[in-house]
Amino acid sequence: MKWRFVLLLLVSSLLINCVDQRVEVLERNVNSLQEQVYELKNKVEDQEKKIVSLEKKNDELAVKLENFEKKKKSAPKDPFSLYSKGLTLFNKKKYKEAIEVFSIFLKNYPDDTLADNSLYWIGESYLRQKNTQMALQYFRKVYKNYPSSNKVPDALYKIGIIYYSKKKYKTAKFYFNKVVKSFPFTEAAKFSKVYLKKIRRKR
Repeated sequence: MKWRFVLLLLVSSLLINCVDQRVEVLERNVNSLQEQVYELKNKVEDQEKKIVSLEKKNDELAVKLENFEKKKKSAPKDPFSLYSKGLTLFNKKKYKEAIEVFSIFLKNYPDDTLADNSLYWIGESYLRQKNTQMALQYFRKVYKNYPSSNKVPDALYKIGIIYYSKKKYKTAKFYFNKVVKSFPFTEAAKFSKVYLKKIRRKR
């Protein structure tokens, strides 16, 4: 009888060990599955954040596109109307808006007879906003890009004015003289002579 009892104990012990091993394996599998679930959860959350971000960007692009289409529809179809719109805005002292309209004009009609005037009025708009650096840039473009333009003497005169306001009298004198010599019968020449007299008095 004893040997049967011993055998029973051995079998029981083996069964318990097997069960314990299976439990350990199951626990490891469960832990592994939990880690995978956690990782998947994090990935899902990241994807959801990306989706929300993309949806936000998509909404912003849709609004921009809608605004662009509205501006496109409201924009004058012919160059003269567009130029006139820019000039009206300038006269109303809406210089930022005027710059935008004249810039659109130059982009769409770079070879139009009013392109030189548009450049000049952009320079003038910047000058009225006290942005002399940008004003200089556009006034120079007038005589460099359109040397035969009727706006060249005015552009050169305004460059002289900017340098005069900065007390760079030598440079200002150069531009005023250029206006007087190259365009003697213009209003710009008449005003340039006045400033040349002022510069002479400063010596």
